[in-house]
Amino acid sequence: CPSGQLLILAEPTRPEFVLENLRTVFEARPQTRNLNQYMDQLAENFAFVPDAEDIVLHPEVFDTGRDTLWNRERERRFARVILDPLVVQTVRFRRWYQSSKDERIISADGLRESYVFPYEVDFDRVPDESGTTEMFTIEGRAEISCVTPTLQNPIWTVEEWIDVRDSESNHRSWGEVRAEFFR
Repeated sequence: CPSGQLLILAEPTRPEFVLENLRTVFEARPQTRNLNQYMDQLAENFAFVPDAEDIVLHPEVFDTGRDTLWNRERERRFARVILDPLVVQTVRFRRWYQSSKDERIISADGLRESYVFPYEVDFDRVPDESGTTEMFTIEGRAEISCVTPTLQNPIWTVEEWIDVRDSESNHRSWGEVRAEFFR
């Protein structure tokens, strides 16, 4: 991933801006996707929780003997590959968080906001030697929780991302893609 070019992202002063920043980093032109800007959206104690079916499908990646199945360092390793312009050419979000349609849950102290919404994202890999481009779609439901240490000067980050596979779909999930690209 290039580290010199920076995307213009929203200041993470609202959790909705963080969700939009995640989308912006993935959908950016390949040469401008920035690993550090993606990681800046995640809390130090970030955890991704895959769907139970993905844990069964990929026990070598999602080791249930660990305290956290997927932490910030594992996310960095995944993001380094999926954001690499030599691996993925384009990413298109067909469905992501929409404030007018999706659920928002605010904690009593206001320091945590959780968002529950369906997602659908298309990926085009870089063409192989024969010129063939693998295209795939992921689909499911995300439950993303953002946190801030204070409401006086809020800087929001993603603390937890729970993935729920769409059992009616034959598409992959965020968890399955993480397992495939993590190797």
